[in-house]
Amino acid sequence: LTTDRKLRLAERLPMLEQVTFQARLGSYRAKSLRMRRLAGWLAQQWGLGEGERAAAEQAAELAKCDLTTDLVKEFPELQGIMGGHYARAEGVSEAVAQAIADQYAWEIPPRSVVGAAVSLADKFDTIAGMFAIGEIPSGSADPFGLRRQGNGIVRTLIERKLKLSLGAALQQALAGYAEIGLRELPAATGEFFKERLSFYLRDSAGL
Repeated sequence: LTTDRKLRLAERLPMLEQVTFQARLGSYRAKSLRMRRLAGWLAQQWGLGEGERAAAEQAAELAKCDLTTDLVKEFPELQGIMGGHYARAEGVSEAVAQAIADQYAWEIPPRSVVGAAVSLADKFDTIAGMFAIGEIPSGSADPFGLRRQGNGIVRTLIERKLKLSLGAALQQALAGYAEIGLRELPAATGEFFKERLSFYLRDSAGL
């Protein structure tokens, strides 16, 4: 813990260049920049003020930095949780620390709208990238946990009462991959979200 704290999270950003997100989709550093742009866009869609938008962008960019810490390398289940603790110890705003800690929220939505922007930026980025390269869940096969991520998006939007065009959000996420030549999502993307919504309404809302 003491060793990890010798570097601030922001000082770890260059180290993310050496951590692969997905072989065809690049590093976690590239992902953190896409997340920052997307979180800012989401904050704008929800009418958040300048301060909250800045917090969402900062948290999104720092969200994956704890992947480079010794503690998270040894205990991967602490991803995000430790990032939130490290951020708080560094004196960043509580909104940023909380958003980092809540980025992997699945069963319950993030505690704040700032956290929702960060969490959904992560999930939309992953889904858009994976679908664009043809990594689409099929049958029981879902090696990247995309269904779970889709469930997290639907749950957050419904339970936090946040309005959003899924199509627009996916296009914004896809735009982040333009520099590596990904510019189109398969038709299956829309069907995927219809299934995730149906799953939520049936299994979580009891409808």
